[in-house]
Amino acid sequence: MNSLKFLLLGLALSGAGSAHAQSLGPTAVDAAGASVTSGSLTYEYAVGQAVSGNTLSSSTLLFTPGVLQPGDNTTSIQASPISATDLKIYPNPVESTIFLLPAFSGAGRLQYSLYDVSDRLISTRTVELQSGTERQSLDVVALAAGTYSLRVTWSQAGHSYRSGYLIQKVK
Repeated sequence: MNSLKFLLLGLALSGAGSAHAQSLGPTAVDAAGASVTSGSLTYEYAVGQAVSGNTLSSSTLLFTPGVLQPGDNTTSIQASPISATDLKIYPNPVESTIFLLPAFSGAGRLQYSLYDVSDRLISTRTVELQSGTERQSLDVVALAAGTYSLRVTWSQAGHSYRSGYLIQKVK
């Protein structure tokens, strides 16, 4: 009985000196991951995970599987998410060209920007859509295989809609 008390006391003392708080960083096993600070915003990301699921957003966060990003609070325009029926992004994963298939109900401005996992802008484009359904394409053949973030904004009649998409580039 004394040896059991001694063992429990030893475990309690060894645990007392090595208590650690849980990190908010990436918690899944992955090939790479880090925390990057850009201006006043901090981005946590993990690369090399099998990803599935949808992009979720709130007024302050944009969450895509494997990438947690602060939302853009620099404008006074409150943006709603773009409906999945209003915009389709395909194929994903992609080898050479990403297609954006809008199905909006009239003319407006479509802006889409592609970022790498370090939040560096790779390319951006703004187009005025006359019917709201003109298909767009983005060539990614020259990019390295990896995970990218596609941020899309649709503006129509004084309203703004925004969504982010996690793009997996292969080959």
